[in-house]
Amino acid sequence: MNLDDDVYEIPSSLIDSLPTVWATKRAEETPATRPLTTTMDCPYCGETIRSVHVSGLKQTKTDSGTAASLVVTCPVCAAGLSPEILGR
Repeated sequence: MNLDDDVYEIPSSLIDSLPTVWATKRAEETPATRPLTTTMDCPYCGETIRSVHVSGLKQTKTDSGTAASLVVTCPVCAAGLSPEILGR
């Protein structure tokens, strides 16, 4: 599955107007919006969402080493969501 075809980059000229929850450590990084294949209700705010925000990678330690997973948030309440929803 090639995710690059379904990701929309937010221009860096809009960074100052983004919510602080989307803040990144490097100016060249911007969050992306990824549409979902089906709508879903956010488990935190209950709103129906059709897309999510993807703002980078999170490193986690596992028994076999280190794994990276996408940081995915609800576009309404900015709560963290499971990256597995991208495969819906």
